[in-house]
Amino acid sequence: MLKHRLITAAGMLGAFSLGLYFLSAQYFSAILVPIVLIAGWELSNLTMIRNIHNKVLFLLITFILVSVAGSHLNFFGVIDLDAGRRLLWVCFGFWIFNLLLIMTYPSSDRVWSWQPCMALMGLLMLVFTWI
Repeated sequence: MLKHRLITAAGMLGAFSLGLYFLSAQYFSAILVPIVLIAGWELSNLTMIRNIHNKVLFLLITFILVSVAGSHLNFFGVIDLDAGRRLLWVCFGFWIFNLLLIMTYPSSDRVWSWQPCMALMGLLMLVFTWI
């Protein structure tokens, strides 16, 4: 089992590296969207979303937010660096907030255990990871 996972990880790392170095930023980001949606499907299982309609709605919201972020940055044209910088500061603040929640885990369990909060934080994590 471990051997299979190591071979899979090596193959994925090779494909990721080839895409990162030989594709343009636009194509690489477009290829990452389905991967983010697959991660969103797995995240919906983690956040205890059981209904298939709600899972599809979660993925649709993820896709819309990724599309809005890409449109805000003018990703398939000339990339707006100022908008990107502002958005990256928002992402940075979100990751610092998550770090503080993790560092205060026993007392912040109320935040993490509430399903809508987990789903929202996971959704933002997926979108900010894509950016």
